[in-house]
Amino acid sequence: HINEPGERGCYLVRVFETGGLELEFKPLAHLLWQTIEVDLQDISSLNHVQEAIVNACLKARAHSSASLSNPDSNPVICRVKLSGRTALSKELNRDDLLEEMLNSVRDNLSAEEPFVWVKDILVDCRLATAAEATAADTDFNSLKQGEGLLAEIIRISQKFEQEPDRLDSVLNNVLSHHKIRKILPELSSSEAQNLIHQARILCRDGLQDG
Repeated sequence: HINEPGERGCYLVRVFETGGLELEFKPLAHLLWQTIEVDLQDISSLNHVQEAIVNACLKARAHSSASLSNPDSNPVICRVKLSGRTALSKELNRDDLLEEMLNSVRDNLSAEEPFVWVKDILVDCRLATAAEATAADTDFNSLKQGEGLLAEIIRISQKFEQEPDRLDSVLNNVLSHHKIRKILPELSSSEAQNLIHQARILCRDGLQDG
């Protein structure tokens, strides 16, 4: 499972008459799961993004193999997280582009042995420059003056950004539910603010296109 990265197996435990213990790890997994973060800080083209993903996957496999007890028989399945400030932020939030990039990355890795398979690509990028951020904020401020769902989403999201105490209160209420805690990690205020920003961009792009 993607939430169980690295080598998995069991321990053979030997118990001596003196009371001592000896633990020997026995790898049992047929493949390894890895989550790889790719920083797009200095990347300005989609082709270079794809190249960076492929290189990061190969590097992760090489690093894992060097530390494994049986490195020659462990294929790797990766989840790739794209992060950092990049001018490509809006493009990378398009589902069709991500699917095309995912298929292309898989093709590039298809000849690797043992195999490297990219399960999915997640995007957590922000706008690249202060000028772009200002332009985006101006766009949102204009859109929120209108009517309809998108305008309401922008108004609510900006209100949460302006009232961090209120945001913390909502997060605490959500995370107090034991089922939610199992699937949602505890978030810092800055992480929550970033999620709100990304959600606002996705809503703008999706609802405007619609």
